[in-house]
Parts: sequence; structure tokens; C-alpha cells
Amino acid sequence: MGITSLSAGLRKILLMNVIGNVIFIYINLFVNLFIWEKNKQIGDLAWYHFILYLSWVIIFILSAHLLTKRSIRMLVVLAAICGFAAFLVLQLAPFSDRPLMFISSFAVPCGFMFGFFYAANNLSITQLSKDKEQFTHFMALANIINHLVSMTVPLGSALIIEHFSYKGSFVLMLMIVGLLLAVSLGLPKITLQGVFHLEDALYRRAAWVKLMANPPGVWLQLSFAAAGIFYMFQGLFVLVFTFSVTGSKLTIGLLNAGYMLAAAIANFIYRRTRGKEQVWMIVSILFIGAGFLISLFPAAFILILSIS
Repeated sequence: MGITSLSAGLRKILLMNVIGNVIFIYINLFVNLFIWEKNKQIGDLAWYHFILYLSWVIIFILSAHLLTKRSIRMLVVLAAICGFAAFLVLQLAPFSDRPLMFISSFAVPCGFMFGFFYAANNLSITQLSKDKEQFTHFMALANIINHLVSMTVPLGSALIIEHFSYKGSFVLMLMIVGLLLAVSLGLPKITLQGVFHLEDALYRRAAWVKLMANPPGVWLQLSFAAAGIFYMFQGLFVLVFTFSVTGSKLTIGLLNAGYMLAAAIANFIYRRTRGKEQVWMIVSILFIGAGFLISLFPAAFILILSIS
């Protein structure tokens, strides 16, 4: 089964998903590197991530309410507009003597873009799950394509920055955001309108307070919070560590591609190997711990290995 076996609406959602990943992979790697190269201050990166995630959370929550009145088209259009704003600031505004204000000026629209896009994307996937065959095929294609994107975008972006500077890469990102805007206009009109009315009793039973009153629910929420804090720390640590190991953009792109390749291989082994989820959780924790420990050794090869 190929892409043509998907419905027209699913093909558009798949294209939206891929374009969004291209933009977000670039932002997660090279916008961080752009900030780092200005002053080489971890505080600047930490501030960027704080403002980014704060904006993301606020807009994601507001988007859930907006989806009860509008379709995912509206959210993806708003995401594209925020993307335009972010890359225009990066393209046109000089890095001022007040770096935190400058960083906030594009971190906020970046966070808004993430919030709008992922709210629309999550609802799309939820609706897809109603057709099991189409959902399975869609997710298989999305995983394959996004793994390829994750390995090629860092390398391609690094080459563009090397030859045309950050300004050239920002122009390219503006064009890709324009493509996202064009795709958004043809997306299916998926919405939450009427869902809360029809399933009101379900949402009352799933209230956060009642969930926290249930001991398994408490542990579930605490594990989510702990995982979120850890992954935010790990993401920032990996970025700073990578930028400290090398200043070559191409090498950084290669390291990131290697990281994504290792993740793809691990995911393949996990899917092909039968085992208890708890065992896999312990194995992953051991690998994470090993990565942090071996990074303490100064040898270049070991430092690169610890990142992957």
C-alpha cells in the first residue's frame, strides 16, 4: 500500500505533518545554534526554551477551545502566520544589546506556532483513529517519512547555512511556511464542534480533580510531569553539549542525523522484539544514564558517542 491508497484528506494531513516537522526540526536545532553563537550563554538558551514552552502551553489550551467553534484549517493558518512572524523577526531584526527581549520577540511566535499546529495535528490523528486500517497505514507512512526528514533536514539546513548564512536559511523557511499555509487551505474541516455536548458526561467523568483522586491517576500524572521535566533538561543539555563539542554546522547536522538514526534503529528493534514494557523502560533508562556518564570522558569520539 502506498500513499495513493490514502484518502485525499489524509494525504493532505500527511503533507501538513511532514512540512510541520521540517520547520520544527530546523527550529529545534539551528535557531538554538543561532542564539548560542551570539553570546555562547546557556542562560540565553534557557530563556528561549522557557518563553517557547510557556507560549506553547497557553496557545495549546486556547486552541482546544477554539476547535469547538472552528476547524483545524483555522489553527494551521494561524500556525503559519506565527511562523511568518518568527522568521521575519529572525531575518530583519538585529541582535540587540538586550538579548532577552530579542529572543522573546521570536520565541513567542514560535511557541504560538507549535501550539496551534500540534493542537490541529493531535485532533487530526484522533479523528483518523476511527478508521483502524487507514489510521495504521497513515501512521506507518508518517513514521517512515518523518524518520527520513529527521535525518536529512539537519544536513540540508547545515549546507544552506554554510553557503548562504542564516539569512538564506530563514528565507527558505519563510517559503516552507508559505507552503504550509497553502496546504492548510485544503485540509479537511475537522472540528470538535458538538463533541462536548454529545459526550458531556464522559468529560465530566474525566475531570482532572477526579483523576487525581485515583491513586493510579496520581502516579500517572506525576510520571508525566517527571518525564516532561527530564526531557526538557535533556534537550537543553544535548544542544549545549553538542554546540560545545564542535562549532561546525555540518558536523552538528551530522551528529543530529546520527542521533535520529540511532533513535530509528532503537524504535525498529523495539517493534520487532517482543518483551515487557517495563523491561524496555529499564533498558532505556540505562542507555540514558550511560550517555550522561560517558560524556564525562574528554575523548572526542566518546563525546560524540554519548550524544548519539
